[in-house]
Amino acid sequence: MIQAGQYDYHNTFVRDEKFEIEGQGKSEIEVVLFHHNDFIEIADVLLELERSGLRPATVAELLAFGATYMVEQLEFSIVALGSSFIGIFQNPYYPLLEKWNGPTGIQFGYHHSLSSKKGDAERFLDLCAWSGGCEPSYRFAAISFDS
Repeated sequence: MIQAGQYDYHNTFVRDEKFEIEGQGKSEIEVVLFHHNDFIEIADVLLELERSGLRPATVAELLAFGATYMVEQLEFSIVALGSSFIGIFQNPYYPLLEKWNGPTGIQFGYHHSLSSKKGDAERFLDLCAWSGGCEPSYRFAAISFDS
């Protein structure tokens, strides 16, 4: 599934040992990109999704979205809150599609990459760690409960 996205770079921590990446063949799902216009806590994102009849997308759904809509992540970072693992410092890490914007691996003060050697690549499949909230530039991939 990662190869289908043709990412310029992908974090090697996005793999079966950390996330359950399952699925074969094709299925039709509609991915909704949830956006909040202000700083928002992860818990509040999850509540807003549920109130809207949505659930957070999994890593497999994010990978399918990234392979189908390759340009979207060049506009804004897209996070799948439906898949995570507890990493260093006991923070949850979530899969993220993003455009690489700088040499440090830290964007907006809240994204902490486990990655190195990103070079001049542009489309990234990476991880983000949040212990609190997110800037309004992020989108959250979500799926209808009816799907």
